[in-house]
Amino acid sequence: MYASRRQFLRGAAGGALGAATGFAFDLARFNAYAADTSGYKALVCVFFFGGMDSHDVLLPYDQASYNQYADIRQDLMQDYAGQPGGSSRARERLMPLAPSNASDFAGREFALPEQYAPIHALFESGDCSIVSNVGPLVAPLNREQFRARSVPRPPRLFSHNDQQSVWMASQPEGARFGFL
Repeated sequence: MYASRRQFLRGAAGGALGAATGFAFDLARFNAYAADTSGYKALVCVFFFGGMDSHDVLLPYDQASYNQYADIRQDLMQDYAGQPGGSSRARERLMPLAPSNASDFAGREFALPEQYAPIHALFESGDCSIVSNVGPLVAPLNREQFRARSVPRPPRLFSHNDQQSVWMASQPEGARFGFL
């Protein structure tokens, strides 16, 4: 006599459950050892797919640069000023950064808005770095060089989705492998 499919599956599931239960109880005999993670460092890349304006996160803080920023972004600054509690981008509310390489910036200073207090704390403790103003360009490029095609440039430069793919795979959209 043959077993029905339902009977077969019920028997197979019961046998698998019994074997798994025995194995789980057997695991209790083993000691667990945690890896030594002292000195561990990780590179964490957060890719926002174009959903983050870095010029609204890492802000100029020295007075001259801040004034220029506020002038260029007048509409945005007015929007922030109209929010309940006032502008989180007002200079007096920003959290200045003290990078170890401050001398490389020719007197320019930078700050984070108060919403980024956890990142500010990580940065100040030396546990976080900020890498800004990055992109897939191979070399600096101006309009004349672009038109003359005299400087190498990434493929499909003005295609947003292709540039995201270039970031992830070093190739335009459709690449099968990459570093991210």
